Amino acid sequence: RNTDSDDPIGVTRASYYDSDGKLIREYLAEPRVLQPLGTTTLFVKQSDMSGGLGANFLVEWVAEGAVTEPVIEAVMIGQREVRMCAFRSPGRVVEERGSASD
Repeated sequence: RNTDSDDPIGVTRASYYDSDGKLIREYLAEPRVLQPLGTTTLFVKQSDMSGGLGANFLVEWVAEGAVTEPVIEAVMIGQREVRMCAFRSPGRVVEERGSASD
């Protein structure tokens, strides 16, 4: 979710890894531009067990100038018969890169 109300951001990568850190798949064929306050969704089917219990995404985003930090989170909603389970997991910055001129 682009939280900046003035400027777009580009989501350049969304890589899905399994519990052992092995790349399972790339979710973006090409970068996505999120307009100010825009959102995009990546969907993993409930039946997809390829990631295991510790599956994770690495999401890379860029902006042309200073913007407010986007919100990146995982939301899981599952249902089996009459039981439901839901949780969310906020993303964390694992690496910051400066501009090419830094």
